[in-house]
Amino acid sequence: MIFDVVIPTYNNLSELKLCIKGFEQQTFKDFRLIICINGYEDGTVEYLSDTAFSLQTVICQHPNRKNNGRPANRNLALGQVQAKFICFFDSDLVPAVDLLKKHYDLLSKQEDCVSVGSVTYLDKNNIWANYLSTRGANKYKDKQTIPFQYFNTQNAALKSEYFVNLQGFDPLITAYGGDDTEFSYRLNKMFNLPTIVNKAANGTGLMHKSIENALKQMREFGEFSLFYITNRHPDFKQIFNVNLFNHPFIKACSKILESKLVDDFFFFFIKYFPPFLKLKIIHWLVFKNIYAGYNKAIEKKTVSPTGERR
Repeated sequence: MIFDVVIPTYNNLSELKLCIKGFEQQTFKDFRLIICINGYEDGTVEYLSDTAFSLQTVICQHPNRKNNGRPANRNLALGQVQAKFICFFDSDLVPAVDLLKKHYDLLSKQEDCVSVGSVTYLDKNNIWANYLSTRGANKYKDKQTIPFQYFNTQNAALKSEYFVNLQGFDPLITAYGGDDTEFSYRLNKMFNLPTIVNKAANGTGLMHKSIENALKQMREFGEFSLFYITNRHPDFKQIFNVNLFNHPFIKACSKILESKLVDDFFFFFIKYFPPFLKLKIIHWLVFKNIYAGYNKAIEKKTVSPTGERR
């Protein structure tokens, strides 16, 4: 077996069906799916149990059958992985028919690397989707080596042994964001693998998230996940420029940065701005909300990524 494809899912059966269909149509055939169910209320388990797929499929779920967070969900695959390589792929995306072939082409040439595939959002009018298309690995050219923090579990592949040796993702991170970056930090620190852009390994999907919800998640990330990770790994303060939060100018603007009224103002007017300015405003709003969340955590002395006081 060459690939184990790990697909986490949570109450998105209609999208999951399209995702599985995409893998059934792969030109590369030596793989199986490991579908990790993070709680469900939409008949996911019944569908997977009753459907005869044209490829080998392993179904995993938590004993409590609840949502235990994305890291713990992907970690369900730890006891199941058998293939040489593992591919993480989100259930709300549809893989191109040659996605696994393209990941394999890179990994077979340079086994000790991380192949970061691309994600293309089909709804071009979604502001958040347009913003994401300019960030992370999307800032780099195909086959370019990129900073490890741009590893993204939406669509990425590497040797399975690295995932197993690290015992997967940090299950204490149950709030939004940071779990893939924390994993890639430990991966880089222990194995120093190059992280390489692989644009030909493409997945497509629709962006259901509004900018309002996205920025709410950025606050959650700052308050819980980022604060937790920077306490566990102090180096993260430099990686995420957290020290910038203590700059006198930033401190002087703290009231503006923490204000949700400012967000509401831009939510109302942002559609009238030209595209280049719109992206800059969104980037500032992302920083603003991460700062607001992180600063709130400092004030509360919160170090738990779940929001519980310690």
